[in-house]
Amino acid sequence: MIEKARALIKKNGLCVLATAGREGPHCSLMSFVANEDCTQIFLVTKKDTLKYRNIIASPLVSLLIDDREQKGPAGRGEVSALTLSGQALPCPDPAQKAEILARLEKRHPLLAPLARDPQAEIIKVRLTSWQLLQGVDQAQFQKIG
Repeated sequence: MIEKARALIKKNGLCVLATAGREGPHCSLMSFVANEDCTQIFLVTKKDTLKYRNIIASPLVSLLIDDREQKGPAGRGEVSALTLSGQALPCPDPAQKAEILARLEKRHPLLAPLARDPQAEIIKVRLTSWQLLQGVDQAQFQKIG
């Protein structure tokens, strides 16, 4: 299961980020990169967004990554979906932030204007668990770390 989950993370560059705060739950479609062993996910956002405010107020988040784009409409019953849970925090290390911004820009060139914005912040999600759903009825859950 671990290798299937890692493969899904490595193949995909989009996820749905779910946060919660005083204004309630909030979902955002996000581009991401992961570290080598897929235990951390990195996102970029501006500091004046609801998702950023939610993360600062309550750092527990959930991410959803799926392969429906690769399967197409005919393969919807065979879709794999990975739900990741973790703790999200801004990345305080300037060197790591620069390296992650470069990786995000390389994988997602459309993020360049956002990545270069002075209000841009790297969010590091340290994963604590994942749940892999394959098809409509095969789910596996695992804690990380």
